[in-house]
Amino acid sequence: MAKIQLVKTGGGCPESYNAYISGNYVGELYLRHGVFIVSYYDSTLLRGYPIGDGIFDYDERDGWLKRACEALLTAHNAPDEELYEILTEDEFNER
Repeated sequence: MAKIQLVKTGGGCPESYNAYISGNYVGELYLRHGVFIVSYYDSTLLRGYPIGDGIFDYDERDGWLKRACEALLTAHNAPDEELYEILTEDEFNER
């Protein structure tokens, strides 16, 4: 069962993540100037406008990340259970 691995690449301005499935890069997520964009390879899958400007508000991150991962999994034709886990770059590299 596929699971999105999100590796945080920016803590704010933009808040950003690289997305991996089974250790393979599939896209990126970033929130900059109030626009959240999810890309699958070179295609934009999702564009949204959360409350946060360069970083998510404390109560909206989980919802936006789940929505992003659902879009990535749909694009990748993977099942939608256990959508994501957030890793540091060190944790990702240890696997």
